[in-house]
Amino acid sequence: MKNHYFDANALIKYSPLKNYKQEKSIENIELLVKNSTIPILISSLTLLETYGVLIKSFHQKILGVKGRRKRLDKIISMLHKELQDKKHFCILPPPISDTFGKAQSILLEHATRFAIGSNDALHLAIVLQQFPKPTLVTSDKSMKNVCSELEIEVYDPENELVCQGL
Repeated sequence: MKNHYFDANALIKYSPLKNYKQEKSIENIELLVKNSTIPILISSLTLLETYGVLIKSFHQKILGVKGRRKRLDKIISMLHKELQDKKHFCILPPPISDTFGKAQSILLEHATRFAIGSNDALHLAIVLQQFPKPTLVTSDKSMKNVCSELEIEVYDPENELVCQGL
């Protein structure tokens, strides 16, 4: 069984958050988590970015107009409950100082050709530090291009068939 690492793009599609955003890839994400015999890896950066997306949606009234603060709090509470269970997810410890140097190198080498930002570079550096290297779960086209150059395996839940028995 291969380890998988979720960026915020993937975590936002996971079941506690699926009522927030409807996309075709949600079923694939849910099956990946359900069928995985080892926890999916996420980082503090994944959580921070996910919270940022949710709060931005709150301000843009994407979560609805009435009761949107209550809905935001419920989504965050459900996510915390799922992550504390440790059955499906493992939160990696904060990155070591070398991670930022590696992320800087990735950014400087690849950002002029592909639309990646500093958070994307940090995710890639985190993945590269894991042994064995996990499969990065993302639908971000630029991230996938950089992954190809860095020899990081990618699973795109929007472009691939429903994953069975991963």
